[in-house]
Amino acid sequence: MHQILTNILGKPNDYKQCKKCNAINWYENIECVECENKKFIKNEKKLIKYIQADYNYYLSEGYTENDIDLIEFDV
Repeated sequence: MHQILTNILGKPNDYKQCKKCNAINWYENIECVECENKKFIKNEKKLIKYIQADYNYYLSEGYTENDIDLIEFDV
């Protein structure tokens, strides 16, 4: 499934992060979409911090806020 950044930030409790690679995953995933690991962290604050770091990276690369909001993540 793909999701845009603003939707993830709007409902962070619907997502979890892989313990191994930190990839964002839909809460129903049994294994990570990136590395197939089966262990996850369900921590809203950590997820939001991770997304903010991604957001800042894209800003530093010259993306506009509107461009960043439309980036799709495989979750």
